[in-house]
Amino acid sequence: YADLLEDGGCPSNVRFLSQAQIDRGHDVVGFGFDGPHRALLPESLRVVTAPRRVFGLRSLIREITQGPRRPDVLTVWGALIPGNELVLRAAKRSGLITMLSLQGHLDPFLYHHGRRRSKRTYRRVALRPALGRWTSDVHAQSPYEATLAGDMGFRGRTHVFPLGTPSATPPAKRPGPLRKELDLDADSLLVGFFGRFDPLQKRFDALVAGLSRCRGLAERGEVTFVVAGKGDDRQLRDTKGIIDRHQMSGLIRIAGPFDGDDRFRALQDLDVLLHPSRYEGLPRVIREAAAVGTPAVVSLQANAELLVQAGGALLSDVSPAGLAQS
Repeated sequence: YADLLEDGGCPSNVRFLSQAQIDRGHDVVGFGFDGPHRALLPESLRVVTAPRRVFGLRSLIREITQGPRRPDVLTVWGALIPGNELVLRAAKRSGLITMLSLQGHLDPFLYHHGRRRSKRTYRRVALRPALGRWTSDVHAQSPYEATLAGDMGFRGRTHVFPLGTPSATPPAKRPGPLRKELDLDADSLLVGFFGRFDPLQKRFDALVAGLSRCRGLAERGEVTFVVAGKGDDRQLRDTKGIIDRHQMSGLIRIAGPFDGDDRFRALQDLDVLLHPSRYEGLPRVIREAAAVGTPAVVSLQANAELLVQAGGALLSDVSPAGLAQS
């Protein structure tokens, strides 16, 4: 069960896991709301849909618990999607094995910023009961996320595995689009952030402060620092403001955006990816960096411990000094 056909991100991850299950001979059925993204799902995935409204949710619950395609195991995707707690409760009461795929939604940071009251209420009235009473198994992206589930009262079985990034990765050929935009040759050392410009979530203040401790390297031309990706006008303005505040204008370059194959080629241009997020659900850019062999320095809260074991470093305490040392 998921918003299978509505959100562009969720189907890509449902596709990855459901295709792996289908390849192993499992009988997989997708339950979800009507939407435009059916083509993103595996062709052999059977889908049961309903309109996106209250009666549509009731219809899906009835199909899951009583229909001819009643499953043995129900995996619910995305803890913050409204209605998931109702699906979990009904499935558990009907005797199904219920599995919740967390995707970063238990992180405390989410519940202390933004819509504070609504998020804290959801954590109390939906997530805690879902983990404590209605969930048999949990799918966590990382050991950090599994620990959060335990702290919130989950006492069932936990399965820790990151979702992959299936792609036709282009062969590395430097200079790629990022180095060309920065006018760098293939051998210059390039270090920095790549992704969505969200200064608060991505901890740009700590990132820039850490790079400022290495300013001598940039001033001597031994390394180029970059913040690459995309963001709206406000995010871009805030990013430039943080760089100016730490007196790093001219030493930290801003580049992008990059889409499609250019995303992978731009990540191949980086020698080291810096990603000190306060929280992540499905850290796509870290998975993409792992797919092209770019080492990453990431925070514990980036929910990607297993992805950096092959190359990179994990920061349990993100600070300017720690980032600079890494």
